[in-house]
Formats: sequence, structure tokens, C-alpha cells
Amino acid sequence: MAVIAPVSEQDYIDQMVANRAAIQRATVFPDIEGRRPLSMDSGFRVPDFAFGLLSDFLPVDMADDGGDYEPAVPQFAKNLVNFMSRTGASAVGDAPMMAPEDMAMGLLDFTGAGVVAGAPARMAAKEAGDVMLGSAGGQYSKTIKAIDDARAEDLKYRLAGKNKPLTKVEKDPREFSKISFDKPVEYTDFEVLPLEFASQRKIIKPEDIQNSILISGAGDLSGTGTLTRLGGNVLENPVDMMGGRNYGLLTPYGWGSGQSVTNTLRNRALSAQEEVFKNTGEELPVYLGYTTMNPRAIDFQEMQTSAVAEAIKFAPITKSNAKKFDDQFKKKDKNFVGVLSPNLREYLAGLSGEKRVQFNKLMDKDEFRKLGFPNVGEARYAMTEPELRNAPIFSSGMGLYKMDLSQPNISEPVIAHPSFDTAMPRIGGLLGFGEPISNKDIYRDWFSNPENLLSEKGEPMKLSQAIYSFGKKPNAYQVVDQELVDTLSGLLRY
Repeated sequence: MAVIAPVSEQDYIDQMVANRAAIQRATVFPDIEGRRPLSMDSGFRVPDFAFGLLSDFLPVDMADDGGDYEPAVPQFAKNLVNFMSRTGASAVGDAPMMAPEDMAMGLLDFTGAGVVAGAPARMAAKEAGDVMLGSAGGQYSKTIKAIDDARAEDLKYRLAGKNKPLTKVEKDPREFSKISFDKPVEYTDFEVLPLEFASQRKIIKPEDIQNSILISGAGDLSGTGTLTRLGGNVLENPVDMMGGRNYGLLTPYGWGSGQSVTNTLRNRALSAQEEVFKNTGEELPVYLGYTTMNPRAIDFQEMQTSAVAEAIKFAPITKSNAKKFDDQFKKKDKNFVGVLSPNLREYLAGLSGEKRVQFNKLMDKDEFRKLGFPNVGEARYAMTEPELRNAPIFSSGMGLYKMDLSQPNISEPVIAHPSFDTAMPRIGGLLGFGEPISNKDIYRDWFSNPENLLSEKGEPMKLSQAIYSFGKKPNAYQVVDQELVDTLSGLLRY
């Protein structure tokens, strides 16, 4: 990257968010969702040399979908007003300094040269931007070393009147799939019918759980409802979804998982409670905080493989290509019934979660996608709770509940989860802060201990590695004291 973070990666991200907000405030004519300026592929039948002049002055724009024309302020006027507004905001410090190439092109729009001369003048503007960058002083020159190659590549397509092809990361920034989507993941064609919740999550403030203990429980991002359509196809047999963090909104329980996981969480809570009592003489209540996993963690669940099995019914998979998949998966499960078996969904539902993960992981490869197999990433996206699709991995705050440690875990819950055999009792309803917060900010004591930030070999870990390691530590808990309440309240802007 051409940008050098002034302090840390998070500081840089925060600054970029603030900059973007400032630029939006200074933009008189922002882009309208679903609309775009006229371009050379808009359908106008005019010579290329005249198109730049016409398109910027015509009082219309067009829809992204369908290409319908609508009355609009001419693009030339928009560019001119936005340039003047942003330049003024930058001068008084209300917006970040404009990039040199944007400044140069804005000057061309201001004088009209960019409209009349078209691409040659704009290429000159790009070169002028390079010169301005080389002679720039102050904070701007300290944070920018060179024009980002990606930005220059984007400019090349813009000058040609085309849109730059999206990269894999741009189409799927959260990595719902290990292979590239054909289009941005948010354009996945699916339908989920909502389920009626038995209760609602209460949004609380950090002070509401002061003088308590927090422990972390990692969970996938799965949502609730009934999946009825996927990839544009109406499913022959819809797929029920029970969560996820919202499993407790459909049931009287706090958490659902396998017996070994729920026993570990309960023992961790009891151990933390005992340790705090030994140190302070206080017996504090314990809250289990939901921690987000990566978007592919849903592969463990029955609902994911059921959705894929339903999608396979519409996939153009030949018998020879099916055999290629079957042969590979039989190395992991010798009794596999075959990807084209009419009993595939039921068979996958009876496998262990680990085997289901292997099934999804194998199919989520370019090799099989090119052979007509369904897009596993689309199923993951459709199954993900909408509110969590952009939540950072290994963050907390979106869900928690007060654990009932006076009761054992429930091995045969009345309302069973299709993928898990055990539920955990709770006191009261499900809670949350309404926004994700990094585990390093919530579990302050653990992350402030240098020993916890070392690998098994004694080497310093990256923050992402430390956060991942944190979730596996039996002694990872946090007392919610006044200092933590103040920290979280600040992060949540209370």
C-alpha cells in the first residue's frame, strides 16, 4: 500500500472512516444509490470524440439495473460544485486534502478543459498529479509515498469509459468463499422467511453488568428462519435455520453446542467465579459473551450442508464429474453415498460437524465450481444472520446472557438444535451492546499480560493470532469493573 499508518492499523482505519465522513459532508452532489453517470456503454449512438462533451452536459443519468434514463443535474455541474466545495472544506480543515490527481482533474473540470479535450487532458491531469505529489509538503507528503497502483489501474478504466473488473476481495471482502464469486456476494439471489422469536434481545449499557464476570464463547454467524430460495432456484425442500447467537430467542436456553463445548464453558465460568471469590471475597455472576467466528464456521452446521444438497439438485453435474468429487470425499468418509444420491441431504445431516466441514471445504474449490457444482459461498452468505455479515471476526458485544450455574447443562433440550445435542440454561433474557467490540478491548486483563501474547515457542504473536489464541484459554475471563465500564462506554459513545 502507498499509505503508511501513522500509529497503528486501527488508528489508520479510524482516520480513514473519519476522512470519508468529512468528504461526504463536503460533497454537495453525492452519488445516488442505483444511479450512475452516462458512459460510452450507455447506448447513445454518437462518435467517441463527441461523447465526452455530450455526456457531461446532458441533464440525465441512468439506472444501474435496466439502464432507464432519469432527469439529473449534469455531471459537469456536479463535478464543478463538488470540487469547489471539497477544496473549500480542505482549506479550512473540515475535510482531508484531496489526492493530487483528483485535484488536477478537478481543475480541468473547473476550467472546462477536461470536458472539451477529453481523455488527453485527463491523462495530463494524471501526470500533473504526479508532479504535485512529488512537490507536496506537510502532513500529506508524510502519509503518501506514491500513487497506489490500484488507483492508477482504476483510472485507466475510467478514461476508457469502462468499469474496472472487481477483484476477489472486492467481491467477497469477508471471504464467504475461498474462490472468487462471479459478482459481489451481496447480490446472491436467495430468500429467507423469518421465524417468530419467543423473546427479544435487550440492548444494554456496560454499566448494567458492572461487578460481574465475562467469559467468551465463540459461535458461528448463522441466522434464523427458513431458506426457501438459493441461487435463483426455489428449493424443493426448504431449510430451517435456528442460529447462531439467536438460538436463545427461539428457545428458553442461553446457548447451544456440543456436550464437550458446553461443559468446557460451564467449567470455565465456575473456575473464574471461584478464582475471583478467592481474591476478593465476592461471588460475582457470570455472563457468557458471544464471540464471532469467521463466515465459513457455519460449515459445521446441518443447515449449511442441507442448503448445498438442495442446490445440487439444480446444478449441471455430470456423472463423470460427480465421480471425481465422490472419489475425493470417500478418502475422508468411505461410506459416502455420492453427491448425486437422492439421500444426500439426510446422509450429510447424520455426519459429524467435522465431516460436514470437510464436505463444504472440498466443494468450495475452483476445480469443482468449474465442473458445475453449486457455489458453497452463496449458501454460507444466505445462511448468515444479516446483522453479522459485516461484523469483525473475533469480536464480542453482539450477544451475551447471564449464566445459570446452579443448574447443569441440558443434554436433551425440549427444543433441540439440529446440529447440537446440548443447551445451557440462562437467567433472564438475551442481552447485547448493539455493536461489535474487539475482544482485546473487553478482555483487558488477559491481553495486557505479555505472557499471553507469546506463542507456544515463546515468539511474539500478531494481534489476530493472540485474539484467536485467547478463545482457547481456560483462564480467559474479565471482571467488569469501573475501568472497563468507562472504556466500553467510550467505545460505544455513551
